[in-house]
Formats: sequence, C-alpha cells, structure tokens
Amino acid sequence: MVLLRIAIGWHFFYEGAWKLAQPDWRATSYLTASTGPLRPIFRWMVWDVDGLERMTKESITQRIDDKFDTLVEHYGLTDDQTQKLALERDQTKKEAKEVIDNTDFQLQLADYKKLLEEIKDQEKNLGSMDYNTERLVYNYGKKNTAMNALLERVEKPLKDLESKVVNACSPEQLAAGAPPIESSQTEFIDWANMLALTGVGIGLMLGIFTPLSALGGIGLLALYYFCMFPWPGYPENPQVEGHYLIVNKNLIEMIALLVIMTSRVGRWGGLDALISAWLRKKREPKMQTTSAQ
Repeated sequence: MVLLRIAIGWHFFYEGAWKLAQPDWRATSYLTASTGPLRPIFRWMVWDVDGLERMTKESITQRIDDKFDTLVEHYGLTDDQTQKLALERDQTKKEAKEVIDNTDFQLQLADYKKLLEEIKDQEKNLGSMDYNTERLVYNYGKKNTAMNALLERVEKPLKDLESKVVNACSPEQLAAGAPPIESSQTEFIDWANMLALTGVGIGLMLGIFTPLSALGGIGLLALYYFCMFPWPGYPENPQVEGHYLIVNKNLIEMIALLVIMTSRVGRWGGLDALISAWLRKKREPKMQTTSAQ
C-alpha cells in the first residue's frame, strides 16, 4: 500500500513538474478535444474555442499592437528603433486586414462555419447510431485542420512582425532571450492544473495530509475521465494509446486513490505518522489533567 501511494504520487508529481518546466505547455488542446458528457463545460473554459474571434480584424489588430508593445519592452528598443518599427507595425495591420478581406479567405471561412453547424447537429444526435459517432470524430479532425489553416493565414503577418523586430535588434538586445509567448487562452486553468498535480504528488509521496491529497487526486482524475469518456456512444480519444470501454487508466487510479484515502496508509510510511504522534502528545497532558480532576 505504501509503495502504491508513493508510485501514484510520483506519477502526479512528475506530470505536474514536467508541465511546469515547459514554458509553452497549455491545457487548451486537451480541453477543446474533450469528447465526454462535460464537453460543453470544458470548451466553455477556453476563450475563442473555435477561433472565430481571432479571425476578426479587430482582434488581429489588437494582437499586433499588444505584440509590438511586448517586444519593445522585452528587448528594450531605443526610441529610434521603436519609431522605425512602428511603421512596420502599421503595415502589418494593413496586411492582416487584407488577408481577412481576401475573397478566398472569406469562402474558406464560410465553409468552416458550415462545418461548425454540422458538428453541432451531430452532437445533438450523438449515440443514436454508430455512424453518427464515426462521422463526428472525422469532423472533429476536419474542424481542427480547417481552423488551424485559417488561423495560420490570419496570424502570418503577426509572425512576420516579430521576425522584423528581432532582426532589428542588436546582439546586446537579443541577449534578452526568445520573444515572449502570447498569453494562453486558459492561463488560470493551466496553472491550476500544473500546481494541483504537483501538490497532490508531493502529498502522496511524503504521506502528508494523505486523505486530502488522495481526494484531490481523485478530483483531478474524475475531470480527466469525464473529459475523455470511454463509454459506448462517445467518440474515442485519438490521442490515447490503446482502446478502453468504461474502465481506463484514470478510473483504475481513482479506485486506488479511494482505497488510499479511506485507509491509514499515510501513517504507515509517511509524515502523517509524525503529525499524528505530535497531536497525541499535545492531547495527553489535557487528558491527564481531566482524569486527575
């Protein structure tokens, strides 16, 4: 039981620590790929989940301004550099607007919106026929491909501007490091997930507040389980190795944590034993005083 607790704790800890070490890790793709009954909730957590907001002139113009200001501050550009590159920024805005006004782009966008409506209709009929599920899985992949293609066209001027700013920097300015990554669509959720995984892992490995740590682990695993729901009538997650029906790795680990939570395993080989002994010592004088009276 102690080895099981430590092994699960290490699994949680390393998942969280690894994500914390990646500057560009995001929960966005996992949430948007949700196929379970909580899919609407997970997708609601993501700003602009279908990318339509980022395909507007107002959005890309604002992002260009924000990116330019961030780069100026990050590299400490001089006033002269800033003035010259401001002209490039304004030109980039024009190029971005031209991309969106392009007839071919608008036709591509119209097809994408039709696909989104088709997906909504299929989700309403999910589970009625196997064919609907298979078709829905196909359209999910088609939707991601179409969205990425559209966003690539819209965001190309933004990336070009970044390259122009970097090329204009001196070696001393470039020492500031790589350009800052654009803020995540799910920044709060990213940090909450990473810190929760790490915290639960530490608690389980050290055997400190074990019931609470196990409960936290169960909560996280429940979210993952319902995000990618392995029940009949729901699309399979293409990112998961193997095939599952009702029982998957998350459910098995949840059951194991339930056993750990309801047992005294934290006191068998963890800091909970020390905490329990310390609390007993604090209670003993009070109990002795009460007995004497």
